Amino acid sequence: MSKPLVTVADVAKHNTKDDCWIIYKGKAYDISKFVEAHPGGEDVLLDLAGRDCTRDFDDVGHSESAIEMMVEFLQGDMEPVAKVVNAPSTTKETLKDDKNETAKPQRSTPTPKPRPAEAAGPNYLTFAAPALLALVSAAYYFYFRN
Repeated sequence: MSKPLVTVADVAKHNTKDDCWIIYKGKAYDISKFVEAHPGGEDVLLDLAGRDCTRDFDDVGHSESAIEMMVEFLQGDMEPVAKVVNAPSTTKETLKDDKNETAKPQRSTPTPKPRPAEAAGPNYLTFAAPALLALVSAAYYFYFRN
């Protein structure tokens, strides 16, 4: 027996610790029983409760066993949602003033989440600069010494 299709609105209703659903790669999961056992802490899951967590889940780099474990929480596939891309609009802002043509709608690109800065490791300047300074200082001292 196949599981019913789930809508985004259905998942959005389940956004508490005791009733926590997420969307991952087009499938809905009831992770209520797993919230307290999550190795990264329950806050991580509760921040994403009732929403699509595909990007966040993949960014963390979960193990294959974590992905396989999700099967037991599956509630069903997500209902397909039709996307309207570049549909003309009839609002005053999108009409050109001098011509009665529809302007191209502005696309908004998603802003990537800021990543923590990587720690800079040692490089050759870490060792070469002090060595060069010491060499120049020694040469200066012996050359100008009386």
